[in-house]
Amino acid sequence: MIQTQAELKRQQAEVEDLKAQVYYDVRTAFLDLEASREQLETATRARELAAQQLEQTRDRFAAGVANNIEVVQAQEAVALATDQFISASYDASIAKAVLAQSIGTAEDAVRKYLGGPTQ
Repeated sequence: MIQTQAELKRQQAEVEDLKAQVYYDVRTAFLDLEASREQLETATRARELAAQQLEQTRDRFAAGVANNIEVVQAQEAVALATDQFISASYDASIAKAVLAQSIGTAEDAVRKYLGGPTQ
């Protein structure tokens, strides 16, 4: 009887530990998703700003007020902003996948989008 109660308490403690781990995983994944969304918004704005600056630099170059170096620098800024946007998009996608995995819907989503047997 005492051994059974001890085993029950041990299993209850394991269940509580698992609940805490799941909560932690979901919460962490959600926070990562929020951070990556903010990063993506910032990267989107930076890319738009770099494109506007390139357009203005090209206009100044066409008007003879800027030189070719300024245009190349503006093009480089657009390329860098685009790289950062791609990286932020990737991070956001990974964060979405980790959140789906944490809440237990990743397998269903994969089956839905890639096909496969349903359970």
